[in-house]
Amino acid sequence: MAHTWGYIPFPTHLILGATVSGEYVALTDAQKEIYKIIVSCGNIDAHPGNPVIERIFNLFPQGTQTRINLETILTPIPFIP
Repeated sequence: MAHTWGYIPFPTHLILGATVSGEYVALTDAQKEIYKIIVSCGNIDAHPGNPVIERIFNLFPQGTQTRINLETILTPIPFIP
């Protein structure tokens, strides 16, 4: 698969695995829809500043276990061209 400059593929099934079920249940229906769309993408660009990353972070407040898990797995990965 060819990658554009700066693209860091990140498999979205890892987001699913990082999500605490009780925190997912607490999301609104609109938030769950956003979550489902992101997770269904297969891969997202994990490049810092990607709005998709910000959207997934914004679903879970700072201090929640899911947010901590997501911040851990979505820590910027070094890009080697």
